[in-house]
Amino acid sequence: MNALDVFESPSWRFLVLALLHTLWQGASIALLLALALRRMRAGRHETRYLLALAAQFGVLVAGLATWSWLTLPEPHASPVEGVRSVTANPGEASSSLVESAASRDPITQSKPPASESRWIPVLAIGWLAGVGLMLIRSAGSVVSAHRLARGPDVEEPAIVAMLDRLRGELRIHRPIRMVACETITGPAALGLIQPTLILPISLMTGL
Repeated sequence: MNALDVFESPSWRFLVLALLHTLWQGASIALLLALALRRMRAGRHETRYLLALAAQFGVLVAGLATWSWLTLPEPHASPVEGVRSVTANPGEASSSLVESAASRDPITQSKPPASESRWIPVLAIGWLAGVGLMLIRSAGSVVSAHRLARGPDVEEPAIVAMLDRLRGELRIHRPIRMVACETITGPAALGLIQPTLILPISLMTGL
């Protein structure tokens, strides 16, 4: 048994097929989202944001639903039909029972065709490699963000007053920390529980 045999199991086959179906499902949901956003006023920021989140969640639900549908067992012949076939052909009773048991075996049932068995392991390995690269990229972004958030606090009274005014207009009650940074060219927001607003020094000079 080599490493590719693991990816030829029914579980990986169903997962790869479900991921392939999410390509057209995600494209359809993205098209519906784009049409909805075009018809919506630009000022409704919260509604537009919630629609975008719902679209992302819809892709996840569509993928899970497809995977659940693919893993459903296939219908079999009723037990009465099996008894009738054995009674009508007593000489072939043993072979019929063996074939019936094999047809009910989920492993035999889930065996992919020969054309699928070649490309399913390749797609599974490619998907795992892509997930690994994206996780490494995300980890690097998180580390870089933490480095930016360790910058000096902004204590300019005019900028602090402007931030307080904006917080009141946006009805944000939690405190927001502001730090200055030399390496970025535009403002950025980091953190969910303890949000941090990062401002470039050039932008603060203009303000």
